[in-house]
Amino acid sequence: MSLRGMNSFSPGKLVEVAIDLKNPGPWENYLKANSTDSTRKANTFKDAGGYLFRF
Repeated sequence: MSLRGMNSFSPGKLVEVAIDLKNPGPWENYLKANSTDSTRKANTFKDAGGYLFRF
């Protein structure tokens, strides 16, 4: 897993969380069927706090 952020003086915080899955296919299928995020790209999802997770 990796975390990346912006400088502490920036008003907004950019955070990216990457998760390495051995078999991401079932997770991607689940998100396609259940995600309400219309901006979601393949192999990503946002949590309720707006954090982007990439797998």
